[in-house]
Amino acid sequence: MNCLFKRALDHCINFEQKQISVSKPEAKNKYHVNRINAMNRLSEEYESVLTSEKKLIYVCSPFAGGNKGIEGNIEMAKIYSRKVVSEGGIPFTPHLFFPQFLSEKTERHVGCELGLVALERCDEIWVFGPERTPGMKQEIIYAEKLGVPVRYLDENGKKAV
Repeated sequence: MNCLFKRALDHCINFEQKQISVSKPEAKNKYHVNRINAMNRLSEEYESVLTSEKKLIYVCSPFAGGNKGIEGNIEMAKIYSRKVVSEGGIPFTPHLFFPQFLSEKTERHVGCELGLVALERCDEIWVFGPERTPGMKQEIIYAEKLGVPVRYLDENGKKAV
């Protein structure tokens, strides 16, 4: 078993063990059931993801702009991030991350700047959907200037034509 996969499995098992009260006599049986549950969650599909060489992928999609609104854009960004994972990459989705602790109203420029700094460290940028908001255009132009490969995909994650 790959070392990285085993560490991830052990982490899930340890997390599951913390959920059990060890003083109860049935704890040993619960441990066994939780170990099986943890193993099922880390299926063979994810073992290949954990063992392959990963690229850091910058996810470029609308946040405040576009026709879906912020909530709709956030949901789509989650889907796009999952697409990156399913293809063996590590998603960096700044518009899912930075709004967790930066104010959209007063600190948007900080999030945009931090996103561009992070883009410098990414292996590729994947641009999702047909819309190009001003923020997305800025990210694409910067990626091209840096020589970061740009991949255009439609809303379903298929290569855009």
